[in-house]
Amino acid sequence: MPESRSTEPLVWIDCEMTGLDLSKDSIMSLACFVTDHNLQTLDHTGYEAVIHHTQAQMDAMGDWCKQHHGASGLTKACLDSSTTAETAATELLEYIQKYVPDRRKALLAGNTVHADKAFLVQEPWTKVVKYLHHRIFDVSAIKEAARRWAPVEVLKKSPQKAGKHEANADILESIEEAKYYKRVFFDKSLEVAYGSDHGQGIMDISFDLDENGPKTRLGQLNTRANGRGESAEIRELSAIAPAI
Repeated sequence: MPESRSTEPLVWIDCEMTGLDLSKDSIMSLACFVTDHNLQTLDHTGYEAVIHHTQAQMDAMGDWCKQHHGASGLTKACLDSSTTAETAATELLEYIQKYVPDRRKALLAGNTVHADKAFLVQEPWTKVVKYLHHRIFDVSAIKEAARRWAPVEVLKKSPQKAGKHEANADILESIEEAKYYKRVFFDKSLEVAYGSDHGQGIMDISFDLDENGPKTRLGQLNTRANGRGESAEIRELSAIAPAI
């Protein structure tokens, strides 16, 4: 059975952790933005929380986390914060529900977001994951597909990440990266070969995708007839759209 088009939103979450060991590490900070299915941000402020941690928890981090989170100021922010994980989980869910009123519709989205989900399925964050769809939208998967199958020029022009490992900045970078791949892979113009009594040529059709399928815009028809190059604007392409 073919897939149907989805217009459900995406819930973008990025977490910074004390490490990657699920048995002992925890979420230090997180940021969340919600976009529609076309990657348009529904709220430009987003939600962000820094979770209180003790000095003992900070001292137990590995060398990379100690160095990076210390330099970024996150370690001190966690020590100074009064926000508990329980409070942040409740606030996060309330924020999501503000823009996603229906359960199990929106997908969790991000870069290598399975790693974030591994922590979010634990208490007290479980209720957030349970509210979302079981599938995830991982930009890293699109990136890895591009590295294997896309033209080299597409890879050269892909957005460069700053690598700050700061929740707010990282999730905004992920959204921009997704917009790039959407534009180059899914919003591209189509070239359709055609033939007629007047010759052969190429029809360049630009279109947008929405819940009703392709929506065509002004195209250009280039013909070659009797050795002459002719061009004519195509102002009405709606009849062609269903066949694309």
